Amino acid sequence: MTSNKIFTVKIAIITFFLLSIKYFISYYLNFNEEIFFKILKLAEVDFLEYASMVESISRLDFKFDWSINQPAEKIQSFPLFSLIWHSIMFKFFGYYSFLLLEFFLYFFLLFVFFKVIQLLQNSPQLTLCSLICLLFSLELFTYLINSHEIFFLNKLKLPIYDILSHRFPRPLLTSIYLFSSIYFIIKILNSDIYNIRKSYFFFLGISLFFLINSFFYLFITTALTIFITFTLRFGKKLFKILSKNIYGCSILLGLVLLGLSFIIIQSLLSETTHFFRMGGFEINLTNKLNISKIFLKKLFQIEILLLIIISLILKFNYNKLNINSKNIINYDILFYFFISSIISPHIFLLFSNKVIALNNFWTIVKFSGFLYVYLILFNYFLSNFKNTINYLSSIFFSLLIILNFTNYYSKELNFSQKLIQDRKELKEFLIMNKFQKSNFQLYSNDDTVTHLWLSLNNKNILQTNGFILSQTDKQIENSIFTILKLFQISDKKFNEMLNERSSGRNGFSLKFKYKYSVNSIRHYKPLSKEYSVEDIIYIKNISPLIQWPTIIPNSEKNKFLNNYSNFKINKSLLPDIIIYKKINKENQFNLAGYNIIFTNSNYVILRII
Repeated sequence: MTSNKIFTVKIAIITFFLLSIKYFISYYLNFNEEIFFKILKLAEVDFLEYASMVESISRLDFKFDWSINQPAEKIQSFPLFSLIWHSIMFKFFGYYSFLLLEFFLYFFLLFVFFKVIQLLQNSPQLTLCSLICLLFSLELFTYLINSHEIFFLNKLKLPIYDILSHRFPRPLLTSIYLFSSIYFIIKILNSDIYNIRKSYFFFLGISLFFLINSFFYLFITTALTIFITFTLRFGKKLFKILSKNIYGCSILLGLVLLGLSFIIIQSLLSETTHFFRMGGFEINLTNKLNISKIFLKKLFQIEILLLIIISLILKFNYNKLNINSKNIINYDILFYFFISSIISPHIFLLFSNKVIALNNFWTIVKFSGFLYVYLILFNYFLSNFKNTINYLSSIFFSLLIILNFTNYYSKELNFSQKLIQDRKELKEFLIMNKFQKSNFQLYSNDDTVTHLWLSLNNKNILQTNGFILSQTDKQIENSIFTILKLFQISDKKFNEMLNERSSGRNGFSLKFKYKYSVNSIRHYKPLSKEYSVEDIIYIKNISPLIQWPTIIPNSEKNKFLNNYSNFKINKSLLPDIIIYKKINKENQFNLAGYNIIFTNSNYVILRII
């Protein structure tokens, strides 16, 4: 077996252990739980929302709508190419596709990352050790944060998590596209510049094509990296080099433009209100200047300042760090990627009058700077231990597995076994009573149940999650009010729901996700007229890079109250089946027009009469 194959096998082994341990633990502690529920339970943050989108795309329904009587008219605006592979596989393997793709894509992510590092470090053994140590650090920080509540370690954990975690779809897919792009950039720069292989341009173009439509922030940074790197490297020769490789460059440009066209078309066809529910908002020149100032100020945060200083020191001391002339080019690409991440938000603000989730730009700054510093220092300090590098890799791999086991064991141990049993009973009841391939419309307050319903080949759901749906705000409001009226929520109680705020977020507003997000430049209505004095002070102190706090403005509260008071249930919107997860003992389930047909400790099923 060749050296490359050996290291590929080793990466496969690492992948297998890191992903399979959680399932082994889960089967050991909760053997009776079905694999379907384990897939949903053991997934990363926000998985259930994205899984709903995948299910919809697998049916070629780009409206992300499961409604019978108030269908969406336009498509959704979420980047579809981050979901496309899962959607294709879902068509054939259903929910098991998430399990299969988690193993395959995470292996591919680690493999591509390994290949990039290998271009920087001469030793594949050193490269593997670099990878293992990164993964070990991620598990270590997770353990210390969860078990010992050392929360400041999040600053160290997040840059690694945003590069190498198996969270779907980001970075599980986006990092594959990113590192594939970096790999082929390096390959191009290390080629005979007047006779570069056309395949390099093609695969770089493909990587950027998917990156554009998966994580636009990374695309901007990567594109700027290409521009800076090639300009500084070739200077006046650049146009001559481009002309000598005109065919390859045309392929690359064509694929990039095709990717951009997909974004434009999707934007034109998408539901306008969904963009705002995703966190998007319009900005003027004053807003642009304020946001730019904030990005510049953040550069003086101690951790970022340290990254910049250390990066500059490393950049101008390659000789002292034993980096040979061949690898200087390769390390420079990562350095310019870091510099591009700092510049890219300002470039974006220059051309765009709309923004969304600006914190993603800052995420890229942190992980790109960290990656550059980590790889150089790791290479410098451990290159002196070449004779023991395999031994060190074995030690860190063992520690990695132990920590991975510990983290998942504690997580699984805290999960309710009664809930597992109740979910099993619920599924058995649905199957026994022929709730499969039905035309019944479901409402549930539990996303796991919603996916269970879909897994039984049912299609119709009264969904109230504005992040998923491409329905209009009014349609979503109708669905929400239908459920609230059905559960006999009084006007007084509804008013309390509108004014409730826990940890800076209003629970009702989350039905519209980020529509009512607030920060120093973003608020759904004018500050002085629509928010309390206390809220205004609070809002003005929130960075524009933060979008999770939500406060409903006064006019919107009044509108909701008035609409709710006058709302009459449209019987066509009523769900045929309600599967409700019990929240507390005060829940009342004697709903007019419904009979209870099943109940256990956690769930109750009601059927329309």
